[in-house]
Amino acid sequence: MNGTDYRHRIEAAVEAIRLIDTHEHLVSESLWLQQKVDFFYWFQQPWFSQYAGDDLVAAGMSDADFAALGDTSLPDERRWELLAPWWPLVRLTAFSRVLRLAARDIYDVPEINATTWRTLNERMRKAQKPGFYSRVLHERAGIDLAILDRIVLTDEAVERELPPRTVRVQRFDETFIAFDRATVERYAARHGRTVRCLDDWLALLDLEFDEIQSRGCFVGLKNAQAYDRPLSFNAVPKERAGRVFDTLLAAGALRFEDRKPLEDFMFHEIAARAGKLGLPVQIHTGLQAGPGYELNSSHPLLLLPLIKAHPETRFVLFHGSFPFMGELGVLARNHRNVFIDMCWMPAISPFESRRWLACWLETVPVNKIMAFGGDYLFPEGSYAHSRLARAVVSGALGDMLEAGALGLEEALWAAHRLLRDNAIECFNLQRFL
Repeated sequence: MNGTDYRHRIEAAVEAIRLIDTHEHLVSESLWLQQKVDFFYWFQQPWFSQYAGDDLVAAGMSDADFAALGDTSLPDERRWELLAPWWPLVRLTAFSRVLRLAARDIYDVPEINATTWRTLNERMRKAQKPGFYSRVLHERAGIDLAILDRIVLTDEAVERELPPRTVRVQRFDETFIAFDRATVERYAARHGRTVRCLDDWLALLDLEFDEIQSRGCFVGLKNAQAYDRPLSFNAVPKERAGRVFDTLLAAGALRFEDRKPLEDFMFHEIAARAGKLGLPVQIHTGLQAGPGYELNSSHPLLLLPLIKAHPETRFVLFHGSFPFMGELGVLARNHRNVFIDMCWMPAISPFESRRWLACWLETVPVNKIMAFGGDYLFPEGSYAHSRLARAVVSGALGDMLEAGALGLEEALWAAHRLLRDNAIECFNLQRFL
């Protein structure tokens, strides 16, 4: 067999793998069915802008025009007029490639331009029917199970009944880490308790963990505080944290600079409990979605004190820490409790993802790398991202095979681990499959 034949074997094997999707923000299908879904929805939604939308702003689109792009009361023609000058400038980004793949594969629109966008809109609206999620995510994308990080607070359908083939992670960012007195009072009332000191607050945290365990659908925790603060969670003595807690209860709220020791202490407490219960902790590192964020706040090396303080807790560092991939690889190589999750990364840059996956496979044990998490709010994005992730895995393994770094059977085995087996092991998902 020549190199081309080997690559075809790898591609075919990768295509057949049923995926474990380690990270999604998908709204429930019932909420999605209530939206006015069209091509412009892929850029700007009622809750958040999306990644290709952020590219429009980076290219120079004004905030006012970008907001208008998501205004469903405007005529479609007007929204296209706003988009038309900027679409050619962003269409080559990987985020835009996701949209182009979705248009091509799902709606049979080969390219998005001035003559095709109306057809795309029409076909999207026509396809917006019950069962769309199953057809796109489970049948076409081949996703067996997705880990949902719920961020759309108005999506009560997820609380009533978990979507099929879905499990969840729990966030404590704005409840038990970055909180104010009103939050404390709300959780105290929820559990019928009185909170007068830090020990009382920690007792409520234990009750929250009991609830997570009893519900049975939570497989880990998620921290996305890199959007709001540096990831430097230092070890803080309980006495100091208690004094800050008392001050917060008296004042109602504190500035971050004054609150940070308490936040740091609480995340260490949460990480310790997660380790005892076998719940991995997912942490956003690297590039943040949206403009204007401080990239240095999300550097993975800032997490080193937390990682070393909790050797029994599995820390799953997200997005390949793009653009800090080298540092992430060293962390995963040097610490048995650090795992690499490439979720979102193939949609940021497929070329860099392919290159760094090969580098990581040469420096990090293969069981510590997970290669796919869709990280989208709408199902077409998750589908197209799955296509990019499969191409990244088959491309990286094909490159290594041609370089003599591994054999064909090793490549096929590694592909299964990267796209399925590692996530099952890390998050203990066997009971859901």
